Amino acid sequence: MLHWIKLRKSISDDPRVLGLASRLKVKPTEIIGCLTLLWFCGDTHSTDGKLPNLTPDALDKQVGLKGFSAELVKTGWLVFSEQGAEIVKFLEHNGDGAKRRAQDAKRNAELRTKKTSLADGVSN
Repeated sequence: MLHWIKLRKSISDDPRVLGLASRLKVKPTEIIGCLTLLWFCGDTHSTDGKLPNLTPDALDKQVGLKGFSAELVKTGWLVFSEQGAEIVKFLEHNGDGAKRRAQDAKRNAELRTKKTSLADGVSN
């Protein structure tokens, strides 16, 4: 089992993150931290992004930011129902398939870099 989550380097200037920070009157880094806690929870307690019994109030208390869950709903990153919460597009970014795709992409990029370096060395 892989024990990591995918975190894009462009998350820090994602307009959705900046908007959340502005509306909640916190720094973007705090939003990233709160999102990371949510994604840890999803990765640990779900295989499909559904988190039974998780309420907006419970999530806000967990991350320490009142209104966070409501803003995630407005942004389209989270959905609440009578059953609990669901992280939108969870399987696209989490789960074994997504982790395998991310590792394959990294490995392929490293191979391309190595091939380019070798080709540059041969032409000198």
